[in-house]
Amino acid sequence: MSSEQHNLKYNSAELRRRTVVALPGCIGNFAASTLLALLFARWMGLEEFGVFAFAFHVIRILTLIAGLGFNQDAVRLLPRYRKAGRLGTLNGFVLTTALSTLVLGAATGATVYGVAMLSDDTHSHKALIHAIWLVP
Repeated sequence: MSSEQHNLKYNSAELRRRTVVALPGCIGNFAASTLLALLFARWMGLEEFGVFAFAFHVIRILTLIAGLGFNQDAVRLLPRYRKAGRLGTLNGFVLTTALSTLVLGAATGATVYGVAMLSDDTHSHKALIHAIWLVP
């Protein structure tokens, strides 16, 4: 068996092991969020839960946008930079992505906050006004 085949066999075994470790966490996260949504729906009532659901999903969408896809790039680039010994580039990537995400998230939050404050119906946007600061 060549060293390349050995590394491939080791990497696939490691991938299977990590998948088995991560899967229960994903299932637990899904179960907890479903249970919390059901509890919130019973506790808040129809109108309040509608406001909560609207704000929650706007926050999720804006959080995806504010990330700029850097999480996808990090999965691909960080191992390459570390393997190549380019630690300066790695540190620059981490710092730039963190600052860019924070600045874009704060700008997005401030913009949506301003739009929500200028709207006429403050009751339906109250949850959005308070929750929008979770984006950064």
